[in-house]
Amino acid sequence: MDIPQRSASCGIYGSAQSLSDALRDVNISSTIDKYSKIKELIQRKQEIENDRLVLSIIASSSLYDEPLNNLDDKLKLLSKDVESLSLSISTDDNIIKQKIALASINIAKKSYDEALSQYSEILLFDPSNKEAKDGKQKCLDEIVKIREIDLDRYENSKSYENILIVLDRLCKLDASIATIYEPKKEIYVKKYFDETANEIANWLNSKDVSRASMLLNRIEPYAYINNEKFNQLRGSLEDLRVNDQLEQVQQLVYEGKLYQ
Repeated sequence: MDIPQRSASCGIYGSAQSLSDALRDVNISSTIDKYSKIKELIQRKQEIENDRLVLSIIASSSLYDEPLNNLDDKLKLLSKDVESLSLSISTDDNIIKQKIALASINIAKKSYDEALSQYSEILLFDPSNKEAKDGKQKCLDEIVKIREIDLDRYENSKSYENILIVLDRLCKLDASIATIYEPKKEIYVKKYFDETANEIANWLNSKDVSRASMLLNRIEPYAYINNEKFNQLRGSLEDLRVNDQLEQVQQLVYEGKLYQ
């Protein structure tokens, strides 16, 4: 059985460098870089703990011939790496506190989207952080309230395209919120598709290739609502383009600018 090899001089993360060292040159506003490093440390810690478990099982087996003192050395090295990484993470709790403080400031400024992003980053590697969980929920509640106001306004004016923009943003906020708004979004997708399809037909009748093409591109993501209708409109648009080109050629011939 192959045993995972570790370097006694380096451990699994250089010289077991601390999180403070890893993040020393990263600006506090660069949250993606900082938290990706934190997640990497935690992931590597889990790898060490898994290896320790395997080695512990091997060390307790009489069927394995490698001297136990060699196994003990390996286990001690792994334990040291785990301890070093755990210590480095725990000593950098101030980064979490700073991030929570920044999120709190954004909430006070009613910048809920920014605060939501900050709380979400914390929860990526510390899902049990109660302050971040509570803060995230508050942000979600406030953002939903604001977008519900926008939604009501657009619904009253039957501005289906804007309704879909708001609903799409709501669905992307959180999985629990998406389950509420996805059914409503599908209803308005159909309304938007049908309304725009009729508008395209009118522009085609007016031989306005540009406007018809623009609107067709907008409803292409929703073609699944009525593939037959969408393909019919696209075919009519292509026919109109061809006829338009033929008319231009005939006009050039008529004007003597192009010989038959």
